[in-house]
Amino acid sequence: QMRHDIAVSMIEHDFYAGHLELVTPDPDNLPARFVGMEYLQVGEPPFYYILASLPLRLLQSQNITFQLYGVRLFSLVLYLISILAGWGLVAELCSCDRSLRLLVPLTMAMLPAYTDSMTAVNSDVGAAAMFSLFLWGSVHIMRRGVTIPRLAWVLIAAALCYLTKPTAYLAVPLSVMVLLFAFWRGKWRRLAWGLMVFTSVALVITAFSWGDAAFWYRSTVPDEPTRIASTDTPLGEYALRLDLRTSSTPGWVRQMYQPLPSDVVANLQGQSVTYGVWIWADEPAEIRSPSLNFGYQSVSEDISVGNTPQFYAFTADVPEDAWRMWITLSPFHETKDLTVFYDGFVLTRGEFSSNQPPAYSDQNAQQGEWDNKPFQNLLRNASAEQAWPSIRPYLDKLGANLLPDNMRPSMLLYSLFDWRAAGWYYQLTSKVMLRTFWAQFGWGHVSLIGHKPYRILAGITLLGLLGAGWYLWEYRRHLPKAELLLLGLVVLSIWGGGMTRGMIYIFLPHVWIPGARYTYPSIVPVILTLAAGWLMVLRLIEQWLRLPAFYSYVVYLLGFVILDAYALFSITRYYGG
Repeated sequence: QMRHDIAVSMIEHDFYAGHLELVTPDPDNLPARFVGMEYLQVGEPPFYYILASLPLRLLQSQNITFQLYGVRLFSLVLYLISILAGWGLVAELCSCDRSLRLLVPLTMAMLPAYTDSMTAVNSDVGAAAMFSLFLWGSVHIMRRGVTIPRLAWVLIAAALCYLTKPTAYLAVPLSVMVLLFAFWRGKWRRLAWGLMVFTSVALVITAFSWGDAAFWYRSTVPDEPTRIASTDTPLGEYALRLDLRTSSTPGWVRQMYQPLPSDVVANLQGQSVTYGVWIWADEPAEIRSPSLNFGYQSVSEDISVGNTPQFYAFTADVPEDAWRMWITLSPFHETKDLTVFYDGFVLTRGEFSSNQPPAYSDQNAQQGEWDNKPFQNLLRNASAEQAWPSIRPYLDKLGANLLPDNMRPSMLLYSLFDWRAAGWYYQLTSKVMLRTFWAQFGWGHVSLIGHKPYRILAGITLLGLLGAGWYLWEYRRHLPKAELLLLGLVVLSIWGGGMTRGMIYIFLPHVWIPGARYTYPSIVPVILTLAAGWLMVLRLIEQWLRLPAFYSYVVYLLGFVILDAYALFSITRYYGG
């Protein structure tokens, strides 16, 4: 009954209107999961949901829309708590510039997308509020020293972050750093800095290993690197090793991939291609060949492999509208007591013989002759001769338990080193993050109207960042170093996590791009950075034009008033008002 009432309410309030990807459900014939209720929250950290359930206990007899308003009012309280925490943190940190005490909470209150998300029913609201309280308490204890109430504030806030949402888990490890600088003050502060540097260097040294085959993304944690030296290789000194005894993480991805760069895919649209590879295993087996994927389409065959290398080749037609392609190595969906080896991959334009392997002109297999015709190999590191870094197995397993969708940290690392093939994802994510940070509503489908308004907002953001750099330099002797390090780590970690959380989906037909709500735990230091930067720029203009001092604040606030009015007008226009 509740699901039926929710669907009816969503339809009545035009939730599905104007969004081609959202299919309007039939309230009287609902599937198990429909758009708007696809994902169960059961099993997620419970703190926000426990608190949000309190008003519902008083509103059970009301209609579903009124119940929603009740919980949204509770979210509004948490939203106001995050703004209060912003004021408190800035008051502790920026004693040299009192104007920021007012501008930071005002900016948080007048940022359209933040206000929209923070009055929704979502655990992101709780994560932003609890983490903001944690940061306020952390700066407070680092500045003033340890007392029992301050210590309880930091530890309880960190615990509530852990109980609210994974995006706020960072509070737990950061609390160690906070207490380190809180206890070691004065002349002991240098010792704290030294310990921080030593720990950071030790983590980098112990976290990374070398030896996995470059440009091949693995979702498993093998006992040995994926690149292995072998005398059986038909080409070069190394082969690609796929140990099937370890399962993929997350479970819905395959064992290994190589994405093709966007420019390569664009040149192959609507054409025939041939791809092939030498394959063998440590014992004979029936396996699935490497598959060539174009979004929702893929090409592969079942083949028989022995314990000596044999060449296999296949042909495929690239769709006219293909914009992504990748090779998948997945001999089996489940784990097997088997190791499969690959060498001399090839992917080239045109149709070539499957009976006669190509003759490569170099051990890297980048070019050669096939059927007496020259060819250019479009796959990279086709013979696994090149290596790149990876995360050590024990940390890879640990990280998979902490990262969204149980993604292995090594997968993230590979994508950062493979900007040519994975850079499009980060460029697209940056664009979505910017829009949803400022003023994009609903499920990202309600945008500001007009001609490219987000370019103006991107320019304003860049101006704020540049001004913040100048602000740090100007006030470098007055700002506390340890507290700035804390806030800097928060911004880099949470925004880095937000930017990369959808990376695992680049190997699925439907790409998922995250929005800025996943970065809201860092909202206070982000707004502080931008507000300081904008204020610095306005003050420079004010001095240049010889205007009275209050003009900077008038222009600052007027800009946000205009943005809010513009956002409300855009929302009203979208829903036909």
